[in-house]
Amino acid sequence: VLVMTCEMSRMPPEGKRIFLIGDGMVGCEVADYLANRGYKIDMVTESESIADDLTVSRRALLLERLKKKGVRFILKAEVLKVDLPKAELVIKGRQETCGDYDSVVYVSRRSNNELTNLASNCSFPLKVFVVGDATSPRTALEAVREASA
Repeated sequence: VLVMTCEMSRMPPEGKRIFLIGDGMVGCEVADYLANRGYKIDMVTESESIADDLTVSRRALLLERLKKKGVRFILKAEVLKVDLPKAELVIKGRQETCGDYDSVVYVSRRSNNELTNLASNCSFPLKVFVVGDATSPRTALEAVREASA
């Protein structure tokens, strides 16, 4: 079960144990959101640390809050396979199985501008503008700055 972050309010993950793939500000905020709603979160990342894209003070506050809520961080891990309720990982070079998960949440900050390609290939002329995260994923502050320019 993959749950997109934008759908969380309309389609919450099933069960209470979540295997969250991804980190950074967005991953941490999704984990925070879910933890506030009573979910138990294991957050896995290939990175050596969590939320490196935040300022030092914001990162410290967010990580402290997540730890208090019981979010478990699995660092330096490569996800090999997720077959609920289990997940197979390579953690620091060693293959391990984690488990008893009810749902998987995948958080990614990759641009998706597939619609641009479709619109560009239409048989009638269209004026196409690529905006927002279709151009490049970024923060809300950056998006507001771009929109006001």
